[in-house]
Amino acid sequence: MFVSLSLAVFFWSALTIAQGEMLEKIVTVPVEYTASPASLILVGDKQKEVRLHLSGSKSDLDSVNQDELNVKIDLSKAVPGKQIFLISGENLRLPKNVKLLDMVPSSMELTLAEIVEQEVNIKPQLVGKLPARLKIIKIEVLPQKIKVLSPMADGRSKAVEVITTPIYLESIYNDTSLYCKIIAPPTVHPVDKHWPDVEVVIKVGP
Repeated sequence: MFVSLSLAVFFWSALTIAQGEMLEKIVTVPVEYTASPASLILVGDKQKEVRLHLSGSKSDLDSVNQDELNVKIDLSKAVPGKQIFLISGENLRLPKNVKLLDMVPSSMELTLAEIVEQEVNIKPQLVGKLPARLKIIKIEVLPQKIKVLSPMADGRSKAVEVITTPIYLESIYNDTSLYCKIIAPPTVHPVDKHWPDVEVVIKVGP
């Protein structure tokens, strides 16, 4: 009985020591950009992931849910142009007993541009050729124009092009009306929050 009790105490002590041992772990987490001013937009390349070097007990490190962990970059005080944002433990929430040893990168350069409103034409994206002996007589796009928000470049409004989803001409044999979606650069957004469907009317003849 004494031997059994001694073994039980030994294993319990070994377990306690193992649980208290400080370990290190490296995880890669996504970057989330928050509180961007309504008049500014991120342009160019931006960091998508950050590698974290963490330490803690095995149980504490195991409690880190990588799917729920991210680095938040607060853009509320950002200004137009290039600027450096430092990253620290304040940019993420870790379990209480997990310590942040290092992160890569520890800073990032971001570029923000002022947003301007402009009205642009919607261009139909025509693909291929009409069947033999047919030609396009007229194309109507409804609406023909749309108001968008887009970033300025070098202090000036940048020319913006928005197009429809592809229209394949080889399948058109007579006058046709099609409804298409709009395709725009990722930094261009509609003033009305949602892109409208676009009707493209194609009139053909011999």
